[in-house]
Amino acid sequence: MNKPNLIKLLLILFILTFLTVNIGLENNIIKIEEAHGIQVLDFTATLNSKETLTNKVTVNPGETFERNNTVIQYDSLDSPMFEVYGILKLMNCKIMLSNPVDFIYIEGGTVYIKNVTVEGPEGSVAGLLFKGSSGKLYVEGFQAGVFSGADIGDLDLQSGIDDLYLSNLNITVSNNFRISCSKNITIVDSEINFFYQSESGSGPTQTRILEITSCVDIKIVNNKISIPVEALEFYNCFLEAICLMGTGSVIVKGNEIVNAGKILAMYENSGNIMIVDNIFHNTEILEGTELQAAAYTYNITIVNNSFIGLWEAVEIYSNSVVVRNNTFKDCFIGVKVETGGQTANVVVEGNSFIYTGVPMFDANGVSRVDQAGVLLLSTDGVTVENNYFENLELPVMQSKNIVIRANILKNCTIYLGVDPNVGGYTENITIIDNTIYVETGREWIKIEKDNVKNIVVENNTIIEIEGSSGETGGQESPSSGEETGGEEQTGTEETFDHGGQEPPIFMKIAPIVIVVAIAVALISIKLKKH
Repeated sequence: MNKPNLIKLLLILFILTFLTVNIGLENNIIKIEEAHGIQVLDFTATLNSKETLTNKVTVNPGETFERNNTVIQYDSLDSPMFEVYGILKLMNCKIMLSNPVDFIYIEGGTVYIKNVTVEGPEGSVAGLLFKGSSGKLYVEGFQAGVFSGADIGDLDLQSGIDDLYLSNLNITVSNNFRISCSKNITIVDSEINFFYQSESGSGPTQTRILEITSCVDIKIVNNKISIPVEALEFYNCFLEAICLMGTGSVIVKGNEIVNAGKILAMYENSGNIMIVDNIFHNTEILEGTELQAAAYTYNITIVNNSFIGLWEAVEIYSNSVVVRNNTFKDCFIGVKVETGGQTANVVVEGNSFIYTGVPMFDANGVSRVDQAGVLLLSTDGVTVENNYFENLELPVMQSKNIVIRANILKNCTIYLGVDPNVGGYTENITIIDNTIYVETGREWIKIEKDNVKNIVVENNTIIEIEGSSGETGGQESPSSGEETGGEEQTGTEETFDHGGQEPPIFMKIAPIVIVVAIAVALISIKLKKH
């Protein structure tokens, strides 16, 4: 093929690939909208009409209230603005509230919102965005000023929204966005900002920004929850970004949470939860900031997340938890497992735990220098495998049936002991097949002989390094077994993907590119023959 034809082929290939990818994304968005009964609108349409309402709008059963491309001024003190028993459709509208009233109340009705902006009265916090105990709510493209939040569902009546779809929201709340007793919930591509005003008087009470209770089938995907650091300083661990209570079948994926006390708290029989590809980070390290899986939660998978600047990044009191391929950076404790003697069935695998010397202080302002990658307290049956640890401790206290295997530890110490204030034993601990980089003259393992028994330490590769520079000293010695005897083993090098990042976009579209290239090449050859 000559050079001009090659250039044409590459140009055609690029255009076809671009169209294929973008048409696929556009069709996907349209299918989501059509599945939820949302009209596909032109977002460039102008607001060509204006309307003033002096009384609240009640949409009765069998009725439809619809407005498109309209500026609506609401001058009433009646709350809410819309009370829906029938069908409400607001498409490409701007709502202006003269008073701090509630926006929409749903009772058995259906609400469609598409590309709508709501402005409350300047300088004040408006009421609830949404309130309702039954019906359906579909939102695509919604921007609102400062509202107190939302209250969807009724715990007393055990009723809620049957179908709740919230997409492309940009809202600011001063309290919480509460959803209860509802199902088929999707919150996607949205931003929730917490509005904080300095508090005075008594100490902080519990504040939950996104609270989901007694719900099932939930997807929280590609959202951002932003909290001012001043609010974190005031509320501390009483400020929860996402709270799940009695909730099942949950996916929390691709979200970013900034400056939360508890970034994600799971309580009261919540289970079957997937937490994947999120970024959790605080600009200030405060005691009590964490992701918490409380007692009586179950089947929780925490994969490919980044935890930065948290006190106890993942705190586990529950059963059947997998913590895999996450990155923990500058956290006081990366993973803490404390079950009070209950079987934990926790696997901590393929993670990266790194402490870079950031100063940390507890609530009393006391400096803390004993950062821990994994802390096991009063737990049973935990596997710590194929992780990377740097500049941290691994304490195991009054625990049993623990396996620490095939990890890489650099400037770290494994500590086996018992808290004298708690008592009990640390027993049946297996430490094998690890690669350990240790400064010359430093202990990499410390064992309290009292109340510690049945310890197996064997087949570990010990590599001495000089000082804290990380340069190897050229000495490599496999550890010998303790109590059970040991076998010599040479070190093996393994690589792990600790970043938890998705593949680049060009890798995702590579199959499309290849197929299109082959098709174009075959057509070109056939045309050339003719």
